[in-house]
Amino acid sequence: MYRKRFLLAVLLVASIASVVVVTSHHRVTAQSAPAAAAPGGQRVKPMPAPVYNVTSTINDFDSFGNAFQLQSDDMNVNLTGTGQPYGIYQTDSTTNVISQLDGQGECSTECTLNLFMNNSPSRSVKLTLSRLSGSGPTGSYSLHAQVHSHCFDPTGATTNPQNWFNLTTSEPNCSMKVTFTIGRTNYFLVMSPLYDSPQPTGRAIVTCTQVSGNSCFAWSILPNLTQSTINPNPTVANLYSANRNGTYTFIGQYTLTYSLNAAYP
Repeated sequence: MYRKRFLLAVLLVASIASVVVVTSHHRVTAQSAPAAAAPGGQRVKPMPAPVYNVTSTINDFDSFGNAFQLQSDDMNVNLTGTGQPYGIYQTDSTTNVISQLDGQGECSTECTLNLFMNNSPSRSVKLTLSRLSGSGPTGSYSLHAQVHSHCFDPTGATTNPQNWFNLTTSEPNCSMKVTFTIGRTNYFLVMSPLYDSPQPTGRAIVTCTQVSGNSCFAWSILPNLTQSTINPNPTVANLYSANRNGTYTFIGQYTLTYSLNAAYP
């Protein structure tokens, strides 16, 4: 009799333990479920913006042999020389280069070309600083820089950022920004409707060069040479120094010419 009671007690304990384990498992599963399914108005965890790795090419000269202010290091992704006046950059863990299109809403509400070489000991760009006014550095520098381009509303507004995959012709109201360090000073050289103070700048023009269906998968990025209300000062960029408190100081105006290509994938 005692043995039967003992066996019943063991079975009861095992059954309770099994229920606890199963309940615990289902609780973990529910916590791991997508936040969109959370009931009761709980806070939804934002999904990270998608990133599209692209191949970026920086050209050194125009078709007439004139040198651009922004040039490449004339290297391939594997660090061999291209043997041509351009350099090719891709996202690569070996060189610590990041070359990508990223933005909000899967690039539907915002899409920005970002080329990061600031953490790369082996990849760089050459930047010739040709000052037009103000003060600041001049000359040519090899820099582990960042290069960014962003497109705004084609009417000239700074709202309604553009989705590069939806560009099937040209977008004339885009930015070009080069961020770099010389000595102990952090600078950025930029042409953009966001940085038309205290002096107006030029704009970049982004043109789709490869269409598949209704989407664009390759682009050229050049200075917009047509002066207009959208593009008040062609090929001119403002140089700012970046301060530690997040502010920036206007240094002067510089010529900025360039020719980039980007392709996905």
